[in-house]
Amino acid sequence: MWLFIGFVLGFGSIIAATWILFVEYVIPNKTAIYPGIGLFLQNILIFAGYILNFFCDLCITNNSLL
Repeated sequence: MWLFIGFVLGFGSIIAATWILFVEYVIPNKTAIYPGIGLFLQNILIFAGYILNFFCDLCITNNSLL
């Protein structure tokens, strides 16, 4: 249950960051798109950290590797 909620929130935040990146920075042809890229990378790295933490904790709990 918590895994599903985590995936939904993670993918939802990545989709929202992509939306903001394109609507606010890419489509209007602004010269500085770094804030949009920073927002997108921040969400990707938070989601990757969540996935890494989940699977590493799972491996430690079961005393096995993936």
